Order: sequence, then structure tokens, then C-alpha cells
Amino acid sequence: MSADTITTTVSLKCEPDAFHLSSLPDTLRIVMINNTNDTITTGMHFEIEHLENKRWVKVSPDQAFQDIVFAIYPNESKSFTPSLLKDQIRYKAGVYRMVKFYLKPDFKNTRKQMFAYGEFRIE
Repeated sequence: MSADTITTTVSLKCEPDAFHLSSLPDTLRIVMINNTNDTITTGMHFEIEHLENKRWVKVSPDQAFQDIVFAIYPNESKSFTPSLLKDQIRYKAGVYRMVKFYLKPDFKNTRKQMFAYGEFRIE
């Protein structure tokens, strides 16, 4: 395998990735995986989006988070357990995704936030 074909992304995985609406848990385990050669940083912030008419629509309310920074080293991962905000989001059957932003080491120069997405389904 050449260096060009090695995965160089940051991914987000929801565990488990499917639920019945009647047994929707309070929290969801998500794992952010750093498949790059750089150390990335992220925090506790997350958003939840719902796929509606082939477009992702934010369904989570604006939230405040403690400013905690986590470093995720190359080829390592970090688990989070965010709330599904069941008392604030009116869930229905469909596809949803967790959104987490992260920063690459060149953020001071680029000011570019990156995003990782992990999908889950409600049946």
C-alpha cells in the first residue's frame, strides 16, 4: 500500500449506531478516531443533525460547554458520551448524525475548524 492510499482522515463512530424510538437511550457513545499523522485537538462540544429531504438539519439546541481541550494523537482515538438531549429534541424515525469539530496543528495560521460526523439511525 502506498502512502497515497493510507487513510488520512478523522472519523467519528457512534456505538451502537441504531435504536428503536421506544428505547432511545439518554446518552450515546461516540469515538473520534485520528487517522492522520498530526495530533488534533477537540473539546466536549457536539451537535446533532437530522437528515431531512436529503439535507442535514441541526436539531440540537445551542449549548454551553466547559472549555476542555483533548489531544488525540496520530492513530489514536478518544471516546465521548454526549447526551441525546431527549427532553429538548423531538426525535422521530430516521437518520441522525453527531457532529464534532476539531482543530489541526496549523489552526493558528488557517483558523479553519474541521468536522467529523458519525451517523446513527432511529427506527
